[in-house]
Amino acid sequence: MMTLQLSIGTTSNSFAQNLAPNPDFESYTQCPTGFEVPGPPPLLCYPWVAAAWGTTDYLNACSNPSEVGVPDNDPGWQMPVSGNGYAGFIAKATVGDDYREYLQGPLVSPLIGGKWYYVSFYVSLANEYCGIQQIGPIYSCASNLQLG
Repeated sequence: MMTLQLSIGTTSNSFAQNLAPNPDFESYTQCPTGFEVPGPPPLLCYPWVAAAWGTTDYLNACSNPSEVGVPDNDPGWQMPVSGNGYAGFIAKATVGDDYREYLQGPLVSPLIGGKWYYVSFYVSLANEYCGIQQIGPIYSCASNLQLG
């Protein structure tokens, strides 16, 4: 499992704007009580959703002590970069089929062709799982991109 906090920003000489909604997962509908159920329902930190039939998870300090608490939780121990929460997902299972979990959310405003954007996000490998070689974002016009 990996934890994630992200920022998608536009750059200009006079300002920077984060285009990722709820980038530090601080806005939530309720404290998580356990790991998410399989499927693409919205996570408790709107507008983020699981983009596959996996169990992309929301972890927050408001759930302490529990398997989805922060910083101590079932996959390991990790402080958030900012705030009290983060998302967790399995980038690729180490056994069995090609199981993967994804996270998706809409941008605050559309990207503009020909304009430069700076994308950054923080990923932390959980203590109990192995990592992957590459990770990155996908941009799509589809409102509900379903990844396998």
